[in-house]
Amino acid sequence: MIEDDQTVTMETRYWNRTEKKQWMIGLFWGCATLYSCRTVMPLVAVPMSKELGWDKTESGSVLSAFFWGYTMTQFLGGYLSDRIGGDVVIPIAACCWSLVTFWTPQLVYLFEDKILTLRLVILSRVLLGVFQGVFMPCITSFIGQFVSTQQRSSSVAFVVAGTYGG
Repeated sequence: MIEDDQTVTMETRYWNRTEKKQWMIGLFWGCATLYSCRTVMPLVAVPMSKELGWDKTESGSVLSAFFWGYTMTQFLGGYLSDRIGGDVVIPIAACCWSLVTFWTPQLVYLFEDKILTLRLVILSRVLLGVFQGVFMPCITSFIGQFVSTQQRSSSVAFVVAGTYGG
C-alpha cells in the first residue's frame, strides 16, 4: 500500500517549518476570533432581549439563527478550500464574519420598528453562521493539503485549541 506522502504530485508542496509556524499561529488566532465572535450574542442575549422587548421565543430565534447559516456552509467550506484554496477562502470568510459581528449592534438601533430590528438581527446571525461555517472544513482541507501525514493531527489539534481562547 502506498502512503499519502509518496503519492504527492510535483505540484503539491508541504509547508516548510517557517510557513507552517506562521499558518498555525494565524489559524489558531482565526479560530479564537471565530469563537469570540460566535459567543458574543449568547453573552448579551438576556440584557439585549430586555432592552428590545423580545420574549423568549424571539431571543431564542436570534440565538438559533446562527446555526441555520452554519449548517448550510459546512460542505461548501471544504469544497471551496479544495478548489480555490484555503489561503483564499479563510481570509475572505474571516473578513465577512468580522464585518457582520461589527455591524450587528448598529442594526439594533438603526430602526424603531421592533419586528424589523428582530428580522435584521436574525439575518445577521444567519450570515455570521454562513461565513463561519466554512472555517472548520476549510482548515481541515487546507492542513491536509500542506502538512505531512505525520504532523496533521497535531496541527489540527493546535489550531482547534484556539477555540478555547475565543
